[in-house]
Amino acid sequence: MIVDHLQAYTINFKGLRQGEHHFQYQVDDKFFENFEETQVQEGDVQVNLIFEKRKETLFVLTFQLSGTLGLECDRCLNIIDYPVSEEFKLYIKIGEAEEPEEDDDLVMLPAETQQLNVAQYIFEYIHLIMPMRSLCESVGKDCNPEMLKILEEHEREEKTESDPRWNDLKDLLKKKNNN
Repeated sequence: MIVDHLQAYTINFKGLRQGEHHFQYQVDDKFFENFEETQVQEGDVQVNLIFEKRKETLFVLTFQLSGTLGLECDRCLNIIDYPVSEEFKLYIKIGEAEEPEEDDDLVMLPAETQQLNVAQYIFEYIHLIMPMRSLCESVGKDCNPEMLKILEEHEREEKTESDPRWNDLKDLLKKKNNN
């Protein structure tokens, strides 16, 4: 079920003429609140969508995304503004597929479909352009010094506290090497 806020991302393509149609969306914090599995803490992304209706049964969607994402730094947990700018193409084919196609850029929709909600695609594309690791230094900022101090203290404690199982394994290894 589509949340009310995401209804704005629904395109009724049955009534569109062939050719290009332009749609603009402003993705913000409210958008991300509709998805439980998001890693984005904050967001401000402009989405320009070019919806090209080539035939009654074939559409090409070009998503142009640009803006910033509020991501949590993996080291100090500060929220950093990560700039994003990317373009994605998605092909929509209406009708029954002769053979199931395994293509991430092609979506098959049943013949009776008259509208398409693009919110999930926007959400997925935004997550595709996110970095594997979010670090303050990747956007030219310094990590939170208080958090770095806590991390250093924790690392020191881990080094001094040794798991007794490791000591037993080390003793076994020493005995083996001495034989």
